[in-house]
Amino acid sequence: FSNDGRWLMIKHHQSKEVVDKKNKNNFLGTELVFRNLESGQEYSIPFVKEAVFDSTSSYLAYSVVDTSGSDNGIYYRDLSDAPFNQQAIASSEDELFANLSWDDHNRRLAFTQAAMDTTFETEDAEVRIWNSSSGDTETLIESSEITDGWALRSNNNLEWTDDGERLFFGMMSRDMV
Repeated sequence: FSNDGRWLMIKHHQSKEVVDKKNKNNFLGTELVFRNLESGQEYSIPFVKEAVFDSTSSYLAYSVVDTSGSDNGIYYRDLSDAPFNQQAIASSEDELFANLSWDDHNRRLAFTQAAMDTTFETEDAEVRIWNSSSGDTETLIESSEITDGWALRSNNNLEWTDDGERLFFGMMSRDMV
């Protein structure tokens, strides 16, 4: 549920058609339905990997990983502005966008972005931030900036401090990758 109780988010299991094709991409998203509990109106989004409401219930941000890789990206919907059209934050074919984390104090969204090869293995990730007020996206940490012997991976947990001044993330020893 969104914090204001107006929205319900439902994430479905993988469809039978995709399971039957035995797609080897373990990152594939599934259908997400979000419902306005006041009007009953439902909206469906295919291939959603992760989704989060911001604390003010103004935005629904989500990452997409589809079967072709062509629509992979991170998107948002402004929930105060019907018809809630999809807006791209960042998108790139064969990239994995993950670890969505809102900075509720400054209305920013942090996420990781990493290249994904044809065997669906991911490269080292970078940490990016989208500012919902300005619409700007910046790279906070590039994979090339990580100290030798360490890796910033897509399997991560980004967490803002309460005041939004710091963002915590994990790094892994290169020996464990």
